[in-house]
Amino acid sequence: MNRWLLDIIVCPCCKDRLSLDSNGENEQIESGVLACVACLKTWPIQDGIPRFILPEDDYCGNFGYQWKKFSRTQIDAFSGSTQSQTRFEDETGWDSQRLKDKLVLDAGCGAGRFADVALRFGAKVIAVDVSTAVDACNKNLQEIGHPTDRYALIQASIYELPFRTGTFEYVYSLGVIQHTPYRKESVLSLAKQIGQGELALWVYEKSWRSLVGYKYWFRIFTKGLSQKSNWRLSCMLVNLFFPLAWKLARVPKIGRYLVRLLPLAFRRPEGTKQQSKEWSLLDTFDNLSPRYDNPITETELREWLKSGDFIQIERRETPGLALVASK
Repeated sequence: MNRWLLDIIVCPCCKDRLSLDSNGENEQIESGVLACVACLKTWPIQDGIPRFILPEDDYCGNFGYQWKKFSRTQIDAFSGSTQSQTRFEDETGWDSQRLKDKLVLDAGCGAGRFADVALRFGAKVIAVDVSTAVDACNKNLQEIGHPTDRYALIQASIYELPFRTGTFEYVYSLGVIQHTPYRKESVLSLAKQIGQGELALWVYEKSWRSLVGYKYWFRIFTKGLSQKSNWRLSCMLVNLFFPLAWKLARVPKIGRYLVRLLPLAFRRPEGTKQQSKEWSLLDTFDNLSPRYDNPITETELREWLKSGDFIQIERRETPGLALVASK
């Protein structure tokens, strides 16, 4: 943990100041305890990351499991593609001119695919996740070579973020809100983090298309399975159907529609056939295993953002539902 983070984080419960109990005066703090000076609650720092949740509060354990298995797959620096950067730009509308030297919150960082992009754009990033994916993110950012004084990792709930109201100018949460138990509360919690600035969200859009394909029919059974059982099922489906999907995707005009009839989440990113198979496996597991998966209509999301005091809301031209709201 960077020592500068102590000037930003507060008690997630009462928003009062935190004190640090740790050995040494190094800028990087690997272990210790954070204690609230008011309510006296305490939280550990483990492996350089403040942990503001209990293990049983991690409702997204499947993502921690997933990103530890394939921590590098979606990171541009490791895959040799620009897919994560392109998606970030398409869904937020932000670039290096907007983010340079800004304090940015990545809410639901996963393995760090978008934190890497924001850092390359010159931002100072605080990346938060409720799951142990923060460990994969931390390792990836270190191995990429981002300066350690430019980012910080925190394990915390989106409902109890350890920041004062209005700490950030830019906040993004891409592919996260639909996996939280209380979606409106998640949006309002993120809205509080912004004083004057922008919030970028990308979520699964609720429409008639939600009923098309295998996903929600399979989830009737798979959401109650263990992570390992879902992983084995995902591997089986991808091993069986990926070769056919790879061929069908090449059929002119109708290929991309034909693959949607198969029971896997076929992805064909830039790169090799093996990379495509890894992305397909990750997305299939992502479809089947989350405890929560509740798409959102554009009307609902706009109403929630208005409740968070945003005065301008723009829909981005990109697959899925991407809204950028400004205060």
